Amino acid sequence: APGALTYNPAAGVILAAGSQTLSVTAAATANYNEATKTVTLVVDKAPTTTVVTVANATYDGLPHGGTANVTGANGLNEAVTVMYAGVSPTVYASTTTAPTNAGTYSATAKYAATANYLTSTDSNNFTINKLAITITAHTGQYKYCGQADPTSFAYSGSESLISGDSYSGSLGRAGNLNSGVGTYAYNIGTLSAGTNYYLTLGGTSTFEIKSITVDASATSAAIPQGTANKQLSALVTSFAGAANVGDASVTFTVTSN
Repeated sequence: APGALTYNPAAGVILAAGSQTLSVTAAATANYNEATKTVTLVVDKAPTTTVVTVANATYDGLPHGGTANVTGANGLNEAVTVMYAGVSPTVYASTTTAPTNAGTYSATAKYAATANYLTSTDSNNFTINKLAITITAHTGQYKYCGQADPTSFAYSGSESLISGDSYSGSLGRAGNLNSGVGTYAYNIGTLSAGTNYYLTLGGTSTFEIKSITVDASATSAAIPQGTANKQLSALVTSFAGAANVGDASVTFTVTSN
């Protein structure tokens, strides 16, 4: 019988990628001399699989991103750096910093090839949705006919803004400054909380333009023709006469007989 066999490298050794020389030696016995056989083979690099995991989120002022992991032969299992970039129309330069603002982003990871492993990549998109807020105009807002609209209409939001964010602009209403007595629906107007928010109008409250009574009897006397200046005045009150109405605009038309 032949002598004991000795392998080099030893049986069970995992070979590195590249050209490898293997040999086996049979030990000498009473009837046989020692013998060795050598072969050369090429070990290919092992394939790898990179997986990027992401999830959609809603804007909350915090960064949102994903994770990436690569696996392969011989127990390869490790984290891979994730790169983020905006997906049009979202503008966000490629970076390892996870995004905070609302938009759609790509998360990409690449495992670089090594001496024993092939490269692999993966990419997934995710969205940071705008924070939805319902705006409700306060009830009971009004003006009297002839007055200017309030500088802004009072309102409240269904959600608080994230610290550091703020509203700009104002609610609008149907009609115009010359609209007559009646009720007018509110609209979002120019109100905005920035690009990270989606504002909608809720509720059923309306803005009211109330009627007035104009008493110009104090200046009802005839004015002689040729009078250079004559101050005219009128008392404007709520329709029921319960309260004076300030800053109402009254236009006088002088006629001749």
